[in-house]
Amino acid sequence: MKKTALAVLAAALWAGAALAPADAADSGAPASTSLKQAFDRTVILPYDFQQKAFIRGQKTDLYLDYKLVQRESRVFVPIRLLSYLAGEANRSGGIWETIWDAKRPNEVVLTNAALKRTIRFAVGSRTMEVNGKAVAIDVAPYKVNGTILLPLRSASDALEKEIQWLDGLILIGDDKIDPKLADTRSLIDPIKRQLTDKRTRAEVESSTELLARSGNTSYYYRSFYTATATSELLYKQKDGGKPVRIELPGKPVLSQAKAADGKVYYPTVISGKAELHALDPATGKAAKAASLSGWKPSDGWLEAVVKLEGQLLVNLHSGDLTMGSETLYRLDGGTLKEVGGGKSLMAYARSGDRLLYTNFHFMTMQPGNLKQVDLKTGKTSSIGDSAFTYGINRTVSGGSVGHVGSDKLYVKDGSAYALGYEEADQTATSAVYRIPLDGGTQTRLTPSASDFWLEGASVYYVDRATGKLGQAGLGGGASRIVVDRPVFDVRLHGGSLYYRAQPVGTGPSDLHAQAGDLYRYDLAAGREIKLSDKPAHSYEVGPKGVYYVSDGYEPGLYKVGADGKSTAIVRDNVAATLLTDSGIVYTLTYKSGVFAAGG
Repeated sequence: MKKTALAVLAAALWAGAALAPADAADSGAPASTSLKQAFDRTVILPYDFQQKAFIRGQKTDLYLDYKLVQRESRVFVPIRLLSYLAGEANRSGGIWETIWDAKRPNEVVLTNAALKRTIRFAVGSRTMEVNGKAVAIDVAPYKVNGTILLPLRSASDALEKEIQWLDGLILIGDDKIDPKLADTRSLIDPIKRQLTDKRTRAEVESSTELLARSGNTSYYYRSFYTATATSELLYKQKDGGKPVRIELPGKPVLSQAKAADGKVYYPTVISGKAELHALDPATGKAAKAASLSGWKPSDGWLEAVVKLEGQLLVNLHSGDLTMGSETLYRLDGGTLKEVGGGKSLMAYARSGDRLLYTNFHFMTMQPGNLKQVDLKTGKTSSIGDSAFTYGINRTVSGGSVGHVGSDKLYVKDGSAYALGYEEADQTATSAVYRIPLDGGTQTRLTPSASDFWLEGASVYYVDRATGKLGQAGLGGGASRIVVDRPVFDVRLHGGSLYYRAQPVGTGPSDLHAQAGDLYRYDLAAGREIKLSDKPAHSYEVGPKGVYYVSDGYEPGLYKVGADGKSTAIVRDNVAATLLTDSGIVYTLTYKSGVFAAGG
């Protein structure tokens, strides 16, 4: 995973803070939160800094060495680093912006529009301004080689952040950590072991991307970068064996590969002409699936390959993300036949000879964007209410309107089901609607919702106001909350909904967090079951079971057994996973290679 330059530089802040624990001393405020409770929202570095930190619960590598200064028994930090790290540890929202004017080179301003907070510092002054009010500080900012440095304690107080030191660890966040609680003390040694790990990432100049697995053989590609080109090479590897390169015709673009119908589809260019090829993991051989006349990977990208009711659909994007467009084809007898197109096609569904899709025009929303195509005649028409836009998660907050495309579109008993909202109503947010395919009045099924799933005679949805999981009938009427906690990363599989959740007491605004407890909600039994005993940063669910990755103080890949207990497959930092019908494949952060575990 590539890190931003600011994220890299953030390491220096806490390496320097480690030099003077007195500057990060306990402020005397009431302490009631354990480190375990606050771990996923706290920035943590060790005094013995090894270029690793925990940021919002995730172990992060930070590479650039940046010197901090200790002066007058205080730690001083570059202003831009402090503003960045405050944002990393921020639960309250908003972005801290650093403002510096060359005409006033000895002054700097930190401002956060969302928090309505502005802080002004001046070199040599023992007074800072917070929202225009003068506040005394014990040591003044000063300048080194043109860079303004601020006293860590005073600046953090101004940013309203808690800074603590705990047995060789430096903590920053919004929580006051109680150092005496058992759930604090028990984490100190595991955290130190992870953050004093001196290993470097296995792949810096190249990357390994998992594609497929068949039997005991895994398939993946590696990207190699030069100043002028990128090469993508395909490999296969039997469990316990050595990698074997598979030669592919032309110049394949494996970074655009899509798995569908038991194969891996990718574009390639042979003698100047683009073709769609398919790799069969069962045989290890690739073959031409269709010509891509008039389109090349350099023109855009392969957006999707999906199979619906026996029909393989191919979506090709042309142009860039802003000005480009997409064309949908069906693959028949080695030939691509155009079905429809639009700005950005988000979701597909099929019912007999009807193919439905939604078009997301993110620059200008357009009512009537839910289309149906008669696959026999090729006729395309819009369905639904002409005043509504469908397949879009629309949010309204503080006068700001946001749009995110939804990949959910269902067809059942002569009706389509999609998120929708009335375009002309500037206050409207998305909800789930039942839309008759042959005309008629649509029915709103849920309160305002950000996502949904159809199962049996019910629609399950994420309530926009609370982030909780709700249920409603397909006929409309009353709805109810079935999971009384905010959920995210929800997936439907085998009659159950799987999701991650933050601890009770958090709200939807906190769901940007990278980790959460993993749960399963049994739809038939109406019962929630906790699956993970560690925060899950990602998970996989399929025929071979449920697996999750933890990247916290007990990193590893874990499988959930039938008894609900977690068993470690590997206790190390996992970079990527791929769940297939024959087991799970994974790569490690600090060890080269591709590894596999059966069911």
